[in-house]
Amino acid sequence: MSLYVGIDVGKFHHVACFLDDRENQLDELKFTQSYQGFSELEKIIQKHAIPEDGQTLLGMEATGHYWFPLYEFLRNKGYQVKVFNPLKVNRFRDFYIQPVKTDPKDAFIIANILRYGKVKPTSLAPAEVQRLQRLVRYRRFFCDRLTQVKNKIRCILDEVFPEYQNSRIFSCLFGKASRALLKIAPIPEKILALPLEEWAVYLERHSRRLGWERAYEKANLIYQAARLSIGSKTVAQPLKECIKDLIFELEHLEDRIHFFTEEIENTLSSTPGAILTTIPGVGVVTAAEIISGIGNINQFKSADQLVCYCGLIPTSHSSGTFISTRNRMAKRGQTSLAHMFYQIALTSLTCNPALREYYLKKLSEGKPKKVAVIAVARKLVRIVYSMLKSNRAYDDAFNSKSS
Repeated sequence: MSLYVGIDVGKFHHVACFLDDRENQLDELKFTQSYQGFSELEKIIQKHAIPEDGQTLLGMEATGHYWFPLYEFLRNKGYQVKVFNPLKVNRFRDFYIQPVKTDPKDAFIIANILRYGKVKPTSLAPAEVQRLQRLVRYRRFFCDRLTQVKNKIRCILDEVFPEYQNSRIFSCLFGKASRALLKIAPIPEKILALPLEEWAVYLERHSRRLGWERAYEKANLIYQAARLSIGSKTVAQPLKECIKDLIFELEHLEDRIHFFTEEIENTLSSTPGAILTTIPGVGVVTAAEIISGIGNINQFKSADQLVCYCGLIPTSHSSGTFISTRNRMAKRGQTSLAHMFYQIALTSLTCNPALREYYLKKLSEGKPKKVAVIAVARKLVRIVYSMLKSNRAYDDAFNSKSS
């Protein structure tokens, strides 16, 4: 005899369903996301626990991030807990004719998944990789916000001073000298308020490479652009303050990204992903992104399974005598990993002779350039799989093994 406990996870409340081997519902409990609620669940589990040879299995969906505190609480109490992909739970729900979706019904379905034992649970990453995953996601949040801030600055300049970026006065709009200028004079009116020579001195002081002549030349370009600017004067004053504020936010985000990059580097060294930095073209952050996306390499029985997980497989469609000749990439798996390996593949074409040779081979077979790059990306996935499985640093032997 066994006890099966299915738990439907929510933000504030969870629902647990208790089944026996014959699908008899022994109990149902709605409890809060709190220590008191978790303790209440434990009491009901102990009440229905099967003595001696019986086992107690608990299962839940990986719903957002709400499941993790409960999962950790139950694991620390010594219970066997399985976490399921929500997509698999939805597929299992299709076995029931009635299209009912409620929290108690979902808990009942998860308990039945445990009872049948046919659905493979999600394999969670080791503790050190879980810590790395959080750091990688938080750093990515800052990087996404940094992109938003830069785009917002560009949008505002298009309104108040379009010539500033259109004339390409600075090679980088967010370089040190350009940033220093935008902090104090982001609109034409402020530029024209001071003599040309003072701006030349200011640029020379805030740039590492500009001498007096180049600083004066750039100052003159900025001055002329400001004098002939078509920027709006109506909204210039409020947007001037917006640009200044966004520049300070940009610098704060860059500091945070730098800090968390160092944290990632320190944490990566204690994970299996550290050896991935030996692949040409793969740095610390990229290696951390890869191992965070993969999680536990032991959940994959072959390199082909990892390729599928990354979403780097083409679809196939045939019916009767019809066989499709236009097969697109499957929109399944970890799209972030697919994008990451595609970018590494592009980099590898210039820094990894073996992979470039493989790319040229695919082109000689008549493959389009993009298809050839995807083939290189798949090969990289197989190389990563072999490295993590064998715990060996990269060498050219992996290229022949991963063909």
